[in-house]
Amino acid sequence: MLLIALLIIWSIVGYKFINGFFAKREMPELSLSLPINYSENLVIRDTFKLKQLRRDPFLGSYEKSFSETKVFTPSKVAVKKSNSWPKIEYFGYVQSENSNHPLILLKIDNKLIRIRKGTQKDHLIIKEVYEDSILVLNGKDRKMFLKQ
Repeated sequence: MLLIALLIIWSIVGYKFINGFFAKREMPELSLSLPINYSENLVIRDTFKLKQLRRDPFLGSYEKSFSETKVFTPSKVAVKKSNSWPKIEYFGYVQSENSNHPLILLKIDNKLIRIRKGTQKDHLIIKEVYEDSILVLNGKDRKMFLKQ
């Protein structure tokens, strides 16, 4: 008897589970044709003009009449003319066993140049050389260029 009841319950559960995958269900189409009243959503704001306070709310004293404030106009500062830097790309370096200074591969204004550390080329001096960057001096200006 218990076995029959268990078999009936599991067959109902299995039927509902399988029927959920294969059954075609017609979904009724819903259409809303209610008129929308936009005037209910409008908020009417009350506008007013604030008066200028003559009394300090923290100290309780009355303010003195203000004199006109002077407008500060900054004087023109002379722009420091800096040296123009050419377009420089750093591609790396090669360290030989015979030399203390590495041979650096640069592209200056789209010209491929091999130069050693400490030498000058077109007012540019290679000050420091690292694996991923170099330090270049142009007069008193200095810039770091990263490896491409």
